[in-house]
Amino acid sequence: MQIHQPRIRKRIFYVPGLISLVLLPVFCYCYIYRLKPRTNLKTMVVAVPENAERLARFGKSDFWVCPKRDYEDLNITGDNIDDRIKLRYGQLEIQQIFAQKDTTKGVHFHFGDKSKYWALVRALDICKREKAQFYMLKDNDLWVPYTVPYVPVKDTLRKIKPIYL
Repeated sequence: MQIHQPRIRKRIFYVPGLISLVLLPVFCYCYIYRLKPRTNLKTMVVAVPENAERLARFGKSDFWVCPKRDYEDLNITGDNIDDRIKLRYGQLEIQQIFAQKDTTKGVHFHFGDKSKYWALVRALDICKREKAQFYMLKDNDLWVPYTVPYVPVKDTLRKIKPIYL
């Protein structure tokens, strides 16, 4: 009786497959790492008051955070040429208000039902370019007032030094 012994198989290594398995992820990582500084991600910081929804439940639906000022009203209707002119005028008004540091005026962009999305993006871009510290987007309106920059108050109290006897 002959005992059946399993044959020892010779392992076959597929060299091009192993090279691609090891080097392809390295090349992909290097390629993506090189592209990373060139990608320009756009984000917008959005701040919503936490109590707005709670106040709306209790009947105070006219919750308003934007300061009361004399606003220059600009209606964005959806006509491309007219909207570009109004946005440029709004930018000039914002520049003038911020240069004079006028806390009694502001700019109000109202976006109509047929206004285009690019107009909203352009208005937000104007706020970013002019370094507006505060602007509020509510429903179809964008309010841009000048607010006095916050300066932290120095602590005028002196620390009490203990006296050891």
